[in-house]
Amino acid sequence: MAPKDDMEVSIRHIMVKTEEEAKAIIKELKKSGGADKFSDMVASKSIDASTKDKKGEIGYLPKKNLPADLADILFKVPKASMLPEPVKLGDRGFSVIRVEDKREMKPQTIEQLAPRLTQILMQRESAKIVMKLREDSKVELRDIKGNIIPNKPAE
Repeated sequence: MAPKDDMEVSIRHIMVKTEEEAKAIIKELKKSGGADKFSDMVASKSIDASTKDKKGEIGYLPKKNLPADLADILFKVPKASMLPEPVKLGDRGFSVIRVEDKREMKPQTIEQLAPRLTQILMQRESAKIVMKLREDSKVELRDIKGNIIPNKPAE
């Protein structure tokens, strides 16, 4: 088993404007329950355009990236279960959250890391080249007749 911070949770949600709406949805889902009913409620009630077409799917979230109080709640609820209370989303509204799955985080493969590592190496090499060019270059200011103008600090 992985350390607790190396876990991730997959969630879906229904976002609404008020706490009363969220509580009414929770009450209705407790009566009729099930993932299908949750999907129907996402389609008819959710105001979150980014997840509405995905049946409320947010996906896997690493525990270490979640606020501690929310992570504690999400990891206490069994898989395929809904949180008993809505979660406030700041000024955006309230969310009815369903925990779909929990699992150990999988380390990224070298194939997944390769583009980012390549980018980092290219940035480092570019920085070295620029520094070398700066060290090797000599800039002289000349007047219209070609005479060197002494380089004075800006006043």
